Amino acid sequence: MDDRAFEYDTAKRAKANNLAALRALVAAYLAWLGFSLIRDCVRGASTLSPAFAWTVGLVFIAAALAFAFYIWRQWKRELAAARLPKSEANEAEPEP
Repeated sequence: MDDRAFEYDTAKRAKANNLAALRALVAAYLAWLGFSLIRDCVRGASTLSPAFAWTVGLVFIAAALAFAFYIWRQWKRELAAARLPKSEANEAEPEP
């Protein structure tokens, strides 16, 4: 893999990072919902049947993991789209 530093379009890179952060919050909320459903079932504080609470909780957690994978893939794509071509990166640097 290439370890060179790349030049990025600042606006596109910031947009990619902001969207990834917002999506990560949604994924975390889905995981928290699933965890809280299972936790309440184990504590006996849930009015749902245990089988339904476990099923729905695990579905929410699985959805959060799948969404997290999507977030990572989409962030990598958006970051690659923000990469400046070699000629533009060289033109952006001031000449001595």
